[in-house]
Amino acid sequence: DTLYAPRPGGVRMFEITSNTDWVLSAPSWITMLETYGSGDATIEMMVGVNSTYSSRIGYITVMHNGVELARLVVVQEGIPTILSADVEEIVFAPNGGAQYFHLTSNLNWEIENTAEWLFCEPMHGSGDAEVLVKAMQMDGVSSREEVLVIRGKNAEGGVLQTITIIVRQTN
Repeated sequence: DTLYAPRPGGVRMFEITSNTDWVLSAPSWITMLETYGSGDATIEMMVGVNSTYSSRIGYITVMHNGVELARLVVVQEGIPTILSADVEEIVFAPNGGAQYFHLTSNLNWEIENTAEWLFCEPMHGSGDAEVLVKAMQMDGVSSREEVLVIRGKNAEGGVLQTITIIVRQTN
């Protein structure tokens, strides 16, 4: 059987059907209000807050004299990752310019930029930010395009957001 717990945790209950005495064991993030008994029982447990970005899985084991009688799988969701920009593309005229975009995030993030004609401030941060994008004029070049990659980082990996920067003659 599997029991699902929300990220903030809370009280959960499960049933034991048994004709003998039993002992329960659980991971440290699950507190059992009863850890031993005999026969049928309704067990109340407290699931702690999951403060990581990953789901976690734990096992509650029902034992009798060192022999496993049953196992309950507990799955708890992690913090959802947020990384989004309020634009998908920014368009500049050939003479360049500057524009802001808003980044919404609950992660540490970094902007990867390899174009020598394009600058961002700030290039990294944590949480929400207003990011200034500056496109420099390039003599003899009227159109160009670059994809800014914004990489959100957490302990379990990360997420990506992209914004296309376009320089072209506007009509």
